[in-house]
Amino acid sequence: ILKNRLISLLKSKRTRAIASAFVLVASAALFIVYALQHPELIGQIMKIGPVNALLIVVLYFIFILTTAAILTINVRMCRTAIERREGFLLTAYSTIVNFFGPLQSGPGFRAVYLKKQLHIKLRDYGLVTILSYLFFAFFSGLLLISGLLPWQALVLLSFIGAAGIWLIWRYRKQIPKLKDLQMAGKAKLFAALAVATIVQIVLNAVIYFIELHAVDPAISFGQALIYTGAANFALFAALTPGSIGIRESFLLFSQNLHGIDSQTVLAASVIDRALYFVELALNPQCICAIRHCPRIFNPDRYRSRSNLGIAPFIAGYYAWFGCFRRACARMALAASWESSECAVGAEPRGCRERAAICRAIICKLSISKNTDLSSATCPGAYALRSITKKCGRFVGGNEEL
Repeated sequence: ILKNRLISLLKSKRTRAIASAFVLVASAALFIVYALQHPELIGQIMKIGPVNALLIVVLYFIFILTTAAILTINVRMCRTAIERREGFLLTAYSTIVNFFGPLQSGPGFRAVYLKKQLHIKLRDYGLVTILSYLFFAFFSGLLLISGLLPWQALVLLSFIGAAGIWLIWRYRKQIPKLKDLQMAGKAKLFAALAVATIVQIVLNAVIYFIELHAVDPAISFGQALIYTGAANFALFAALTPGSIGIRESFLLFSQNLHGIDSQTVLAASVIDRALYFVELALNPQCICAIRHCPRIFNPDRYRSRSNLGIAPFIAGYYAWFGCFRRACARMALAASWESSECAVGAEPRGCRERAAICRAIICKLSISKNTDLSSATCPGAYALRSITKKCGRFVGGNEEL
């Protein structure tokens, strides 16, 4: 009974929220106390410089692109395809979810979206995600012990580990719990996933090295590699937003491996959090540019449900981004004027938003304002009636939108 109560307590959302808030507040308090006792810490943080800061933000953007590439590979392993633009948008959204949500919220968010829009089974996508994390954990572990073994041994372990994972993947149909999964086991997809994961980890190592070297020029790239391995393992225990406090604990516990002092670790962590948050703040602008740029956004390519569904689905999840939600819904309805089902599914909440989307659809169809939509049968008329009837009136005649 005590065991069941403990398990239910750990599964409780309220318990996780309280634990996350406690760790977050405790980490902030400890940092403030440490900064007051060591005033030179602030000076170390300011050593990053604008050039290094801009370089780190750009590298984090490339990091998100590699995450989108891994998503594309995972979807192809599930015998489905996803457009590059849709994959990038989904990755950009889920990156924000992963930072502010507990544990690995981003992959869960992507799994729900892919099940809803591309009909990928949760267990199929869950398996390829676990495979990705196996690669990530394996190569991060090699970096963590890279200071203890010669490079020849590390290369040998890399091949042995990759071969072991590939054998499990190759003969998964002989494993009872995996044999029913409808997934593609092509070697090139497996190799592409491994290469993309390695590129992602290398980008992490370069980012951490720039931050550490700016704080303490005496730090070598080898130390940064070990530091990267320890920091990456903290992602699997990310109880707080961005694993704040958790990653620092991993890095401080592994000081005997990377040999970096506590003050440098804290200064580099503050720099990393701040610049990553800047990159996350730029994500909505990038998404908005992709959706609104006429050279990139082509409405004719967004008529299928798989491409259209991201707007209403994401819009509901990010209710606090009000203007962003309205823009996504407006673009979705303007692009789906031929499909009444999709138009109703992306229906926004306010009458003002409905009127704005009506303008977009009328502009698309070149419908005159004098057209009586209450009885019209032209494409898009049903969508307009569905949108406007909840406001207690129809759009038609000489009525002003």
